[in-house]
Amino acid sequence: MTRSAKQVHLQPDMLQEAASVLKVIGHPVRLSIIEFLEGGEKNVGEIQQHVGLQQAITSQHLNYLRVRGLLASRREGSRVFYSISNQFLLRILSCIKECAFDPGADPR
Repeated sequence: MTRSAKQVHLQPDMLQEAASVLKVIGHPVRLSIIEFLEGGEKNVGEIQQHVGLQQAITSQHLNYLRVRGLLASRREGSRVFYSISNQFLLRILSCIKECAFDPGADPR
């Protein structure tokens, strides 16, 4: 039996962690931010330009992700830089991309 064919049962603590992370990233803007940060650390201005929203709204999304431990931030002068601090996000993003671009995947 291959690894993909095995049925894996998640422990309750892992289910809780997964549900918490999915709840936090369950917004298109936040997913866009995470995908953008997949390429490495970016400052707020770069992220704002990428998502195309006002600076205040972009900052709210970034702070929401940071406070929940998914992003890290650092200040350099007047600029604030963000990066992914929870590598679990990259695995989730990879799964989303794999499902979205698999022509044989059931869209339901």
